[in-house]
This record gives sequence, C-alpha cells and structure tokens, in this order.
Amino acid sequence: KSTGTKLPLLPVNGKEENMLFQALDVNSMAIEWCKHVDVKTIFTKLPVYLRKHYNDWNRNQKVRKAVGGAAAQVAQLKALNRHTAPAPLPAPAPAPTVAPSTAAPATAAPVRAASVHATPVSSTPALVAPVSSIAARV
Repeated sequence: KSTGTKLPLLPVNGKEENMLFQALDVNSMAIEWCKHVDVKTIFTKLPVYLRKHYNDWNRNQKVRKAVGGAAAQVAQLKALNRHTAPAPLPAPAPAPTVAPSTAAPATAAPVRAASVHATPVSSTPALVAPVSSIAARV
C-alpha cells in the first residue's frame, strides 16, 4: 500500500522471468523489463533486484563455464584414481546369530537410587596435603 502497487515488488523468480532476464541487454534492462510486464508471469522489478540477480547470474555463468571446461581434466583424474586406487576391502563377516531362548526372561532386581550424601566425607581422598607434610619437605 505504501508504494502504491497492488502487489509487492519481488526479486526475479520463475521460469518466464529468468528467460526474459537472459534475453535482455544489461545496460537497458530496467526499462526493457517494464515493457514485458504482464502481471501474470512477469512482474514489475526494482532496478536493485535486477542488479542483484545479474550479479548472481553472472557468477553462476562463470561457475558453469569453469565446470564445463574442467570436464576433460575431471575424467582424466577419475581414470587415474581407478588405476591407482587400492583393491577394495572384503566385506565384513556377518555377525553370529543367537538362537532365541525358550526360557522365561529373568527379571532384574530393582535398582535403588544412590543418595547424594551416601559417601562418608572421610572416605574421599584428600586433595590438599596437610601443612605439616609440606613443612617437612622443605
């Protein structure tokens, strides 16, 4: 409502908008874009959204080109790895199976919770040596 539009202005999204984006010239894209707006598949865009999408699209194009150009080298590395890789390890032996018991299961005795104060203080080890033993060492 504050911009005077019925719909919010969103970034480039969808197949039709991406196809139009790729077909337009970068220098006049914002003005040309407005000529193609039909409010069904292609919506109004702010120039900032077109610039941001162009930066992302340009980066992705560079990545596609680099990956495509490296396909031959990747194939060579895979072939080299197949020839130099160690032999695969044998499959581990299956775990032994235990026959089910026909006897009734034993019931465990209930476990009593230990009290926090169950251990007498005198049975804990001394962490600090008495002063008399330190003085005797000096």
